[in-house]
Amino acid sequence: MAGISEKLKPNGFIRIHRSVLVNRAFVSTIQCGSGGNYLLQTSSGKEYHVSRTYRDNLRGLAQFWIGTEGFGLD
Repeated sequence: MAGISEKLKPNGFIRIHRSVLVNRAFVSTIQCGSGGNYLLQTSSGKEYHVSRTYRDNLRGLAQFWIGTEGFGLD
């Protein structure tokens, strides 16, 4: 999965879980939950939990959305 993730990264895909890649163009919302957990929703309505291991990948998504590195993931 790591190899696929790296190959698809230039095409807008981010890894949010050990078995989930999403295209950032189809992400509609990210909600912060308890304990630093995040829930990502796509434009089709599917929801995915962002694992702690991959939550830092949301920084790239924040840059895509608002052009800043400040996203509050610390």
